[in-house]
Amino acid sequence: MGKFIGHGLLLALLCLAGVQAAEPGAEKRQAIQTLIDTLNLKAMGPQMMQQLAGQGEAIMRQTALGVIDANAELSEAQRAEARQMLERELPGLAMELNVSLAKLDLSPIVNEVIFSVYGKHFETAEIRDMTAFYRSPTGRKVLRLLPQVTQESMQLSMERIAPLAEEAARKTVLRWQEGRKGAGRI
Repeated sequence: MGKFIGHGLLLALLCLAGVQAAEPGAEKRQAIQTLIDTLNLKAMGPQMMQQLAGQGEAIMRQTALGVIDANAELSEAQRAEARQMLERELPGLAMELNVSLAKLDLSPIVNEVIFSVYGKHFETAEIRDMTAFYRSPTGRKVLRLLPQVTQESMQLSMERIAPLAEEAARKTVLRWQEGRKGAGRI
């Protein structure tokens, strides 16, 4: 499963876990369950955890560096020392995170979110139509290739978008610095 799909699904799960839509009726629940089974969404939870665990160290590094850099009470020497300590201890912390993530069972959350969201946006007949499509040869091909297609699309998009985003960020920082210079703060 592509990184983008995993990130998007995790974000959706975190954002939508609290959504309390009307509970779908028994017939719609059964149709949604059949779709879940057809799409093999039960495997989604462990895949998401594997992806998150694989990126845990990078996420922790980025978060910790942000905290270190934002702490105005630290001198530059203290920041450098904190960064060195982070790099020494990060592999062990990442392993701890991976162990904790491996123990999580996301199936109930994934199912709750899917039942809620699909129940809200689709009629029972539409859910059955989706199931029929994903059981067709074309639907099975979509399921088989979608992670690769999504990953390739995201990679190519990011290769083209990253320079634009970097340039926009550079210009934003320059404008910010100019504003601070004008106010006598830099």
